Amino acid sequence: MGAVSPDSKRYSWFYSFFLTNVPNGGTAPLIPLFLVLAFSGTVLQVGLVTAATSVASIPAFIIWGNLSDHLHMRRLFIIEGFAGLAVSMFAMAISVNFLIFFMANFLLGMLYTASAPAATALLIEQTPRELWSRTLGKFSRIGGAGYLAGLMLGALWFDALPATAQDMREFFAMAAAIAAAGTALAAIMIKEERGAARPGRNRGHWNAVAAVPLGLNERAKYLPARIGAFAGLAVPVRGQQIKIGRRLAFYYVVTVLMSTGFTAFYAVYPNYLVDYLGPRYGIREQSVFTIYIASSLASTLSYGSVSRLSSAVGEKRLQASALAARVLLIPTFFSAPLFFRGGSGVLLSMLGLNAAMGLCWAVISVTGQSIVAGMAAHDARGEAMGLYNSSLGIGAISGALLAGLITGLSGYFSDFLFSSVSVASGLLILACLDVRPAGVSGAEAR
Repeated sequence: MGAVSPDSKRYSWFYSFFLTNVPNGGTAPLIPLFLVLAFSGTVLQVGLVTAATSVASIPAFIIWGNLSDHLHMRRLFIIEGFAGLAVSMFAMAISVNFLIFFMANFLLGMLYTASAPAATALLIEQTPRELWSRTLGKFSRIGGAGYLAGLMLGALWFDALPATAQDMREFFAMAAAIAAAGTALAAIMIKEERGAARPGRNRGHWNAVAAVPLGLNERAKYLPARIGAFAGLAVPVRGQQIKIGRRLAFYYVVTVLMSTGFTAFYAVYPNYLVDYLGPRYGIREQSVFTIYIASSLASTLSYGSVSRLSSAVGEKRLQASALAARVLLIPTFFSAPLFFRGGSGVLLSMLGLNAAMGLCWAVISVTGQSIVAGMAAHDARGEAMGLYNSSLGIGAISGALLAGLITGLSGYFSDFLFSSVSVASGLLILACLDVRPAGVSGAEAR
């Protein structure tokens, strides 16, 4: 069989992920806003709901990934994950109290996660190894476009309608319908050969590629799949040696600290915009979606340039610059409005700052993966990438919980300050860390 282009009809099922990422983008800033408006929720409850999805994802990713790999029924698990997204969105639409809304978000983390490992495995099995990177890039771009479309849809929706609890419920119901359409599209378009996986795919290949994070957008409630790898570090299987050195272990500490800081900021950021800045400067719900679009668009458009710049400047130097920029940017979200009298100036400052945050995220995401892959031994890269994703997830959970607690006790400025300090702590460790690729000596640290 000859080389298969990523534009082949066999990859048309990628567009079902476009549809299901529309609800993801549309509800990312909406969930904390709805919680406060519909149920008079506190910022502590916002943190709990944000963490709920991630906590549910921990066992779910492991269970769904293992089942998908052992049963080789990728299509079934993708459809189940999409259907779970539709059910979760509908449950949010009809939630009558905080407990039901909390459980709907927990359900989202438990069910929707079935689609991610199955989709990665199916893509690998349908693609020659030399086209993995190109095809994964196409898959990510389509999913990212869906996420952006969801944010734009939310901005248009709440620009035309008043942002009441009922309007938000109707948006959740529409998101459920879009997810259901994505489920139907996946059922129609995904073609899968039954039986064994594609010949030549060994465990090493699977680990290395399944660990690649496919999301293009930073999202507080997202938890990557491989949290179970930390259990292997704590209780290693007899006869197996974990090939993760001290340098990588310290870099995972950096990752946890920066992820904690990022999530502590973004977990309550929509509420800060509407509840704190809204009464003072007239910022409304549709403006929140527009501000999120700025970040997501800046990230998506920057990935190619970041990859080229990383080769020229060096991963460590470039990532340190992005982290330092975020250390300064996060408190500025609180101080910048003090210099403006009108709402238009404040809105423009939030757009600019969040676009800068999105650019920083593109740098951090690309360089983080490169640093980990370089420091890991060749036969442990899959495990190393899994631990990297897991450290991001641990930071997401701790950041969400701490954001709710700190904001509830001391206000938004204290939370933003904590976020900045957490990122700065990770930056200080990174500055002292040698991140040269494994086996390289005497070269400039990259």
